[in-house]
Amino acid sequence: MAEDLTSTQEINNAKAAGANDPTWDNKDSDLSDISPLLSRDTEKGKDDAGFQQKHYSNGMTFLTVFPDGSAQLFYPSGLLALVVVVTEAKGRVCIVYDSYAPEQPIRALFQSDGRATCYHSNGNIWLNLDKSGGQCLDETGARVQRWRWSSLGLTFPLRPVFLSLNKILGVRVLGQEQVFVSFLSCGQQAKFSVGACCVQGGDSLKEHGEE
Repeated sequence: MAEDLTSTQEINNAKAAGANDPTWDNKDSDLSDISPLLSRDTEKGKDDAGFQQKHYSNGMTFLTVFPDGSAQLFYPSGLLALVVVVTEAKGRVCIVYDSYAPEQPIRALFQSDGRATCYHSNGNIWLNLDKSGGQCLDETGARVQRWRWSSLGLTFPLRPVFLSLNKILGVRVLGQEQVFVSFLSCGQQAKFSVGACCVQGGDSLKEHGEE
């Protein structure tokens, strides 16, 4: 995720196995909770939450949040990086896209019921989460880690997982409800909570950046 990564593949392999990368962890933990932008239950109320938008220093759109709690996050290039869609059942789906055009393949998909899938750059599954637990796979499809959530027993306990989808976007898995997508580029940063039930009455976006 960090801009100064020099060996993305080596770091990706370590993260797939559950290793902690200090550079990733420090930058991700710096994200501060500014406003529950995606929560429809703010103190001001749904009607006053309104349309919100933030920009990069060059004027390009960084983040757009709609009154219903859906959102769009953009790369500095103007390409869509992430979209949050509110479902009819009042859940949310978060879709993460890669940074290169024109294909912009999907790199991750998260649902508020706890199901999620992340993909390697070659399209193979990297991370899979469900209600019982999860697993990480390498680029060839071989499993390198699996676990069950603590509430279901510690037969296969979780070691924290850190995935660098590209130099700007990353994923952290710390628990069933503690799954985060983080974005850092050009003075803007954001952290989305995408774990199980994270959107039910809670903050689902933490963001901070320079206008």
